[in-house]
Amino acid sequence: EMEQKQWAVWWRFRKWHGIHSGMWCGWFGGRLIASINQKKPPFWRINIPMKQVMFSAHHLNIESVKFYYDRLKESKIKWLHGYPSQIAEFAHLCKEKNFNDFSNIAYITTGSENLLEHQKEIIEEVFQVNVIEHYGLAEGVSNISQHNDGFFKADQDFAYTEFIPVNDSDPSICKIIGTNYHNSSFPLIRYDTGDLAKIEWYDDSKYAIQSIDGRNEDYIKLID
Repeated sequence: EMEQKQWAVWWRFRKWHGIHSGMWCGWFGGRLIASINQKKPPFWRINIPMKQVMFSAHHLNIESVKFYYDRLKESKIKWLHGYPSQIAEFAHLCKEKNFNDFSNIAYITTGSENLLEHQKEIIEEVFQVNVIEHYGLAEGVSNISQHNDGFFKADQDFAYTEFIPVNDSDPSICKIIGTNYHNSSFPLIRYDTGDLAKIEWYDDSKYAIQSIDGRNEDYIKLID
């Protein structure tokens, strides 16, 4: 039940921005979808039920990026979704190779990790599309969506999200504390997500979410 409610609130967020469930997606996620020993394309897999072309992050480099670019062009996909670090790396490699025809891309959404400022800049420079951000957790204790006006708002109808200042000297930096509504098998009450949000407070009950500091990935860059 919780999984159904979570997907419902995620698709509500996407529909606000014009993305619908029948739209094919170019997916840049964290799963290993092709053998790490594979040396030749295709470096992607087609997920028909989910309407995804799933691109392998583990095979993306300066030599292989042309295959990714060509496949994206051939597919005429309008929507990219995935880890911002991976989409930013794809954008960076395309820029290096001077691949610049992305007129088919109309939507880019990110999840699972922080969208850093330099990542946002390179993605929007290369694809000429504004990145749409979203924050959610597998525990289902909080969900924060970016609305059409660009502002982040907690989806309090899905889960109860509280913002608790880390210390009194700077109330703008807050822990994200959440309570899930829909998981009766494993209820979590005032669960500390370990993530932080930067909050502008107007009074004790009115606030604006300026940014979210969630998960960061670490990378090792090899010689190849």
